[in-house]
Amino acid sequence: MKLKSLLDEFSHGGMSDRAPMTEEESRMFMSITMMDMQGIPPEAEKLTKEAPICLIIDSRLEMAGVRTTVAVLLWMDIVCDGNPGNAVMWAYTLCHIAEKRGHNTVTWDDLIMSFPNGFPVERTLRQCWEAQKQRPDSKKGIPDNKMDMRASWELGVECEVVS
Repeated sequence: MKLKSLLDEFSHGGMSDRAPMTEEESRMFMSITMMDMQGIPPEAEKLTKEAPICLIIDSRLEMAGVRTTVAVLLWMDIVCDGNPGNAVMWAYTLCHIAEKRGHNTVTWDDLIMSFPNGFPVERTLRQCWEAQKQRPDSKKGIPDNKMDMRASWELGVECEVVS
């Protein structure tokens, strides 16, 4: 069984909770869009190298051989709202966007084109996180989260689900 990403859930009629962006999210979305078009300021790039959420996403993407842009990382820092579990789910989703698009760097345009009707809300992120839980087995080296298994990050590889 292949783990589902947020992209899978949205494109196949699964969990599809969306909500309008808040005024602050809309403002940040437009700012990032403008920065992506006109150039990312050094202080924004520095933020993505220090923010814990960005570091989590980068480390997970690295396992899959996927990269992303500063604009995407800035948005991830906002939508993950400081939650490491959300960061992992989004990193997994970014990997699947790269796989679907056929290249190893996910750009701002790739991200927004993958979610033309809006981004998932906290409830959907939580449901996806719970769906990837499994029964741990320390003797076999199986963690309680499928997302903590290296095989989960190998694109195109189905990962064994332990129940």
